[in-house]
Amino acid sequence: MSVLTKPTTDEETTDRTGSSSGSDWWCIQIDAIKAPEPCGHQVTFVCGIMEVKHPSKVPYCHLIIVWPERDDEKLLQTAALCQKREHNPKIVEYQESFGPWINYDNYKLYGGPDK
Repeated sequence: MSVLTKPTTDEETTDRTGSSSGSDWWCIQIDAIKAPEPCGHQVTFVCGIMEVKHPSKVPYCHLIIVWPERDDEKLLQTAALCQKREHNPKIVEYQESFGPWINYDNYKLYGGPDK
């Protein structure tokens, strides 16, 4: 996980070419692990951590990373890395109830690492 810089608008993290709810996208569910500092919360999805500059909100927000296709090469590579780290990855269809999300391309745009 990485700390992402704050996008200039919420739309920049949620633009998915036709899907504003996140449906029809895929994410990686993992066994619960403790997120690295500065967060430290338990996470159950592969995600990036976005810095939030708003006084009424927590300083960091987890954004579940999503991909447009279940067999996307970067999704499969990320799942393989999770397996290597023994996080028991499962590729699942993203549901709004999972929490806020960001597509992989925007995750990379805002500083997410390749691995």
